Amino acid sequence: MNRAHTITTTTIDRWLLPHIGGTLAYADQHPAFAWTLATWLAEESWSLTPTTEVTPSSYLMPADSDQAEDILDWLMNELSTHPEARIARSLMVTWANNYESPQDLLIGVEGLALTGFPLGLTSKKKQKSQLQIVVNQAWQKTQTFSKLAEQTHDLSQKLIADELRKAGGKIDSLHPDTAEWCMATAQTKLYETDHADLKTLRATAETEGLHHLAEQFEGTITMIAISPNVKDTFVTDLVAD
Repeated sequence: MNRAHTITTTTIDRWLLPHIGGTLAYADQHPAFAWTLATWLAEESWSLTPTTEVTPSSYLMPADSDQAEDILDWLMNELSTHPEARIARSLMVTWANNYESPQDLLIGVEGLALTGFPLGLTSKKKQKSQLQIVVNQAWQKTQTFSKLAEQTHDLSQKLIADELRKAGGKIDSLHPDTAEWCMATAQTKLYETDHADLKTLRATAETEGLHHLAEQFEGTITMIAISPNVKDTFVTDLVAD
């Protein structure tokens, strides 16, 4: 007799699942990192429960091995300290159960080939995390420079405050790119576009699980803030010059 399973995701599941999707997609393309991930997961005793499929977003995939390891460290810490993230844990377990380790893992490091010992590859200098804000062109013309600066600053602070709430108020539980933005760089990239593009940006962010925050006035989107943990190509890919 077949039984239907109801999959109930918790708040922490919904926060972590998109980032897990991006990390697993990176692992599927990078054998050395996949070996590291499988090794870490082998040490856990998480149970396998009915889970949900996650379509990975390219905007949440790590850019290189260093970033992948930072994000993995963050994810494993969050999953270890949140037993209620059963769906997120199960997605990781499912990936690990399907993982097949290559017999010989060849990794080039400064011209050398090492077998079966997955070291992180030397990567390019990491680009600093940026928070992206996209402003409605028509609405912007109605604002003074000082008022616009104040409102974009307020929106960025609301976005970071929301992530901090998801992290239980602990800076060290923030996504590593967001933590870097808070403690080191605090760089913000400002764009402007029309309302149609803003609607596309918001819809794509919602579909792909990208953390964002939108402000509206009389039914019109005035601004959207995009988290520092989203690749900074997100806006330029979707908004025409």
